Amino acid sequence: YIRLEKGTNQCLITKYPASAKVAKGGPTPPPTPPSPGKKEFTQRKCKDPKCADCNDVSLPQDECISGQKYSYKASCSSSGLKVDSYIGRKCEGSPLTSTVNPVNQCDIEFDSVSSEVFV
Repeated sequence: YIRLEKGTNQCLITKYPASAKVAKGGPTPPPTPPSPGKKEFTQRKCKDPKCADCNDVSLPQDECISGQKYSYKASCSSSGLKVDSYIGRKCEGSPLTSTVNPVNQCDIEFDSVSSEVFV
């Protein structure tokens, strides 16, 4: 601090001196947590009823999954994987079907050419 006597023109200062008091800054705020990433689920396709010899595919939740003729939206719930099926490839309109599939369980799935896949 520099103290000056008022009205004496010390140090050639002709106006009233002014000063500001600056306090130390507070603590730095914590970094913003990262936004949640994309939600996904894993579909496991196996070649035998004991669910061995499997391939895993990660698919998005709450997004349209396009197939050849149909589309699907899947989301995890407390009762299992909820899957809404739509006619067409864009998940438009009301779902054709809505099912809740069990998770962590081996099940059989048939397709239109009579082949079977264990999921």
